[in-house]
Amino acid sequence: MKTRLLEMRLQHGITIKQAAEIAGCAPRTYRLYELDQHAIKMRSLIRLALYYHTSTDYLVFLTDSKTPHWDNVSETACFASANEPQRKY
Repeated sequence: MKTRLLEMRLQHGITIKQAAEIAGCAPRTYRLYELDQHAIKMRSLIRLALYYHTSTDYLVFLTDSKTPHWDNVSETACFASANEPQRKY
C-alpha cells in the first residue's frame, strides 16, 4: 500500500534522508514509516505535516483534503478579543 508519507516525499522531491531529518528520526526508521511497517511518533507526524503544509489527518488517511485545518480558521476564531475577560482554568 502506498502511504501518504511516500506520496508527499516524492511530490516534494526530497530524499529519505532529508525526510528523516525533518521527522527527527533515522532514515531506516523513516523508511519503515513509509512502508507502513512501524507506527510513526506523533512528534514526527506533526513535523512532517508542517513541512508539507498539510494536516496530520491527511497524512494518516482521515481526510482527503490536503489543506491544513489552520488555513480554514480565521484569526478571530483563534484568538480571544482584547475586550473579553480572561478565563481562569
